[in-house]
Amino acid sequence: HIIAVDLDRPQIWKKIIESVEDSHATVTFAMSQPFTGQTGDALYKVCGANIMNDTPDICMWLKDALPKVCGGKPVTVGGYAYLDGELHVRVNLACDAIMQSVIANYGAKNTRLANLCTPTDAYLIPKAANEGAATFYKNAPLWMKMLQPLAQMGGKLLPNAKKPITADDGTEFYYMDGLVVAQGPNYGWAKRLQQWRAILARQAGCTVSINIAPATATLSVVHNKSFAAAYGGMRAFKPMEIFYQEVSLSVMGALLIFDITSPKSKANPANKLPNPMALMGHNAFHGGAMRCLYMYTTVGEMAVLIFYFKKYGLMFLAMAGGGVAVAMQMSK
Repeated sequence: HIIAVDLDRPQIWKKIIESVEDSHATVTFAMSQPFTGQTGDALYKVCGANIMNDTPDICMWLKDALPKVCGGKPVTVGGYAYLDGELHVRVNLACDAIMQSVIANYGAKNTRLANLCTPTDAYLIPKAANEGAATFYKNAPLWMKMLQPLAQMGGKLLPNAKKPITADDGTEFYYMDGLVVAQGPNYGWAKRLQQWRAILARQAGCTVSINIAPATATLSVVHNKSFAAAYGGMRAFKPMEIFYQEVSLSVMGALLIFDITSPKSKANPANKLPNPMALMGHNAFHGGAMRCLYMYTTVGEMAVLIFYFKKYGLMFLAMAGGGVAVAMQMSK
């Protein structure tokens, strides 16, 4: 059963309701007017709520609806809202308030939180991943090794593998720094909110699924031409892969099901973590970010150049060759 919260736009609810009608699922949703048997467009135009503007109302509605709809059974709350710029922070603050409200009113043990992490961030990673990054760096192609000294003077093509951080009890923690500054402070701040809520909720007794998803060619990303070009050249940096949205959705959906159903998953607060921050990296489907030979944030410009060279390089070479041939012909 789905309890849907989305914008009060008829086209959105037409898609949601028709999708549910074509499946074995059922859906509960908020309405701006009492239900009197409306169907079609008359129904779609009174569905939904604005998460940012109607946050208190949504919290009160869920407080009343969850016990009736779920009957004390666990509910999974997914915070997947995205907007550009500072709106991303605002919508995540609203989602965070709703999650807090559900935990407080429905109970931590009955509440399971779900979210997705970006690979372009900083995380604790397994030792094996760090060793893999070191191996890829050691075995980099010759042309990359030739570029490294000059590029590294400008802070580019820096090694991804790092020395571990040693805790007071002697435990060694490995990490990756994949924070991409070009994504802006609002994106980074919104992701901090999601991770902090995940850690606090798990500590309170919630099951929390917050896995790292791979770099994915979604519309929200590739509408930026610079990011689209960077994605186009990223495969040159082994073992990086950019995934289609359908693949990412399928894999992350499977991981979510595992997290909320398996008692062995680290999402379950009964399973001890070496550090609370290790939660994000445990079930990571990172697309190569943890094992990449270079830090994620230092390959973007080179990936863009590789993409444009592959796309237009042969054309430029042909034009240059033609120009040389014409010049030689004219000199005779």
